Amino acid sequence: ILAEAAEKLPVTRTGAAPSKPVAPPWNPHGISRACSQTVVVDNSKVGLIIGKGGQTHKGIQDLSGAHVKIPSEADADNQSQRTITITGPTDEAVAAAASEIARRLAAIDRAVPMSPRAIAPAD
Repeated sequence: ILAEAAEKLPVTRTGAAPSKPVAPPWNPHGISRACSQTVVVDNSKVGLIIGKGGQTHKGIQDLSGAHVKIPSEADADNQSQRTITITGPTDEAVAAAASEIARRLAAIDRAVPMSPRAIAPAD
């Protein structure tokens, strides 16, 4: 009975509405488990994920809706790699961030470096 009465009551707002839409916080329904995944990246390629001024890192987060945590130093047990942790509100958000990281790394791996001989003028 109380629930039915509450539904019939008019909703009143106090204060001003936000000037722009506010993104819902993670787990808006009180779900205690966030989705997560780790991705191991060669330490020499982490800069490709961070980007100039962190813009690539921020772009991956904005695109996917997931939080991408990149440690400031290499893994303690293997200095040649870093373990990136991706956390998000859904499996899809986490997968989108992981996919974007993999895509960026694959694009660099596909690029064939040119040797100095290849660009030196012929005699």
